[in-house]
Amino acid sequence: MQKSNSRSSLKDSCKPNTVESWKNSRISIDRTHHVLAKSSLYDARFDEVLAFHPPGFAPVRKAEEWFYINPNGETVFGRKFTRAFGFYEGRASVKMDNDWYHIDENGNPAYERKFAWCGNFQYGRCTVRENDLIYHHITVDGDDAYPERYCYAGDFREGSAAVKLANGLCTHIDEDGKTIHGEYYLELDVYHKGFARARDEKGWCHVDYSGKPVYQRRFQSVEPFYNGQSLCKDSNGKFVIIDENGSEIMELPSESSKSKLSGPKILIIGTLGAGKTTIAKMMAEHVGLSFVSIDGFRQLFGDGTVTGEYKAWESFIETCERPEGSVLEFSGAGPHTYAVREALLNSGMPVILIWLDTPPKISTMRILDRTNKVPTPFPWGDLHESADSIYKGIEMTWSEIWTAKKEIQAAIFENDGTKSIESIYDELVGFVDGELKC
Repeated sequence: MQKSNSRSSLKDSCKPNTVESWKNSRISIDRTHHVLAKSSLYDARFDEVLAFHPPGFAPVRKAEEWFYINPNGETVFGRKFTRAFGFYEGRASVKMDNDWYHIDENGNPAYERKFAWCGNFQYGRCTVRENDLIYHHITVDGDDAYPERYCYAGDFREGSAAVKLANGLCTHIDEDGKTIHGEYYLELDVYHKGFARARDEKGWCHVDYSGKPVYQRRFQSVEPFYNGQSLCKDSNGKFVIIDENGSEIMELPSESSKSKLSGPKILIIGTLGAGKTTIAKMMAEHVGLSFVSIDGFRQLFGDGTVTGEYKAWESFIETCERPEGSVLEFSGAGPHTYAVREALLNSGMPVILIWLDTPPKISTMRILDRTNKVPTPFPWGDLHESADSIYKGIEMTWSEIWTAKKEIQAAIFENDGTKSIESIYDELVGFVDGELKC
């Protein structure tokens, strides 16, 4: 079909406003025009406007008619539509009566076909729906990208798109319609920075390019990863932040939790491999409080620098001082011990301290296969030496700092290696429940 040669004249019709003006503009609060640095981009006003896209056109509506304007607010093309959307890769999706199709940058139909609905072009492909309610992708010329048809087909990103098959399962396909990994899920999202959200019979998770889950845990919901971290809702309805390995970095505090307002602050300390993190998480779930750890803040703020380590400790200490209950864990020794104690006392919450007294010769047996993924500015030394050094540090701070304040309800739970984590936890629950009744 013939295409118009008037593109240059349309672009040249943008008189005073430059490319930078429409690229940096935004939609006004009432959505009637575009603004740049709090000033109107043009004098005209419309009933509704959408954003500008290359080559510098924006879809707008007056009454029931949609059309396109340039950065000066002037109409381009001279054509009007029932519905219109922005340009993507030189094509814009429009609706005329009941027919959907794409126009080119001259306002002409990009191809002869009509659809029941069409999306926006991404990476040379666009999802469309036929009148028989089936989905597939087309090329910029309106040709089928592949022969297959689906119950649904999403946009392309990172070389793939998510599609739903007739059996209700979802998978990823490439630009030629070929299945990428052969894995199938109940629900599936497009890839974003190497990961896609997926739901199987157990719940939501993230999958990599192989289509395999990157961790075993499942959630009620998960968000895409943002700079290596994702907001998820766990099986208990709590919101947590996880990293790309599925490790929980922190639990978001719930302001509506009445129990947090009355406390207590429960701090669990111990050397490497004592079981602090495992038991602290179990305890947090038991008492209905958030779980907080120094390593969680290291993963959140740490970047391997002294500044990152400082931010992690600053945030941990601020959380200790916050006037709400939580279950916290760190070694219980080191240069920040006094500051942590004072922050806990300043919170105004009852403070319960538990030392998981596991001798280094026992605890190091649990961590020989552990891979440290927590960013710190200091290199890790020998695990046996580190565990022994921390243990000796706790012995000193226990008498000089932790038990020096009678406001802290402290207890030691010894483990000579004959007790399981579960049995120790049961003992702790008995102690904590008893303290809470007092």
